[in-house]
Amino acid sequence: GPSPATTAPFAAPDRLPAFTRTRQKGLVHSESPFSAGTCLNGRLEKGLMDQADLVVMVDPEAFDFYNRPWNFTAPAVALVDAGFSEWGRPLSEIHVADAGATLRALTARVAGRFTASAWKEAEISGYRAGLRNTLLPDSPAFSVAAAVDTALAGWPSDGYLVADAGFSKPIVAMLSEPTAPDHFFASNALSTMGYAIPATGALRK
Repeated sequence: GPSPATTAPFAAPDRLPAFTRTRQKGLVHSESPFSAGTCLNGRLEKGLMDQADLVVMVDPEAFDFYNRPWNFTAPAVALVDAGFSEWGRPLSEIHVADAGATLRALTARVAGRFTASAWKEAEISGYRAGLRNTLLPDSPAFSVAAAVDTALAGWPSDGYLVADAGFSKPIVAMLSEPTAPDHFFASNALSTMGYAIPATGALRK
């Protein structure tokens, strides 16, 4: 898959919103003006995703779709490796290719022949602010989202973060902004309860 050194030069100069899925959080630095946060294939992302002409996905897996079909109007093209086995996913096109090399080639081609996209930084920052306001409305009620946000306030963004199963799992994914790749861990598939305790113990070793 792509690395931060490949993804950032592809997204920022071409003015392309870049979502990451839960297992790739931190791949795009949260302070990048074109970092759109986490994509869970849900309704909260539709306001931004439905404005796209095309979505390029890298190495998608079934649990990235949160047990539902493709939720957006834009067609999706997937770049996958030779071991890809998720052919039942509702993607317009699937190409077996080296994702890092493909993104580097596209970056060079765009820089040499095309202008950047029409996306504006304010559209991305506005989406992220709206998402946060939706999850954390101005209310005296103490919600699950408020509890997650309070816990995240004491978490260093370059540290490890482990999310357990349950209603809080997607909220942790949406509200957290890791600045380092491979530091976010969450149970996948059927979301095994109690995952966080042994996973955290393993990380401490």
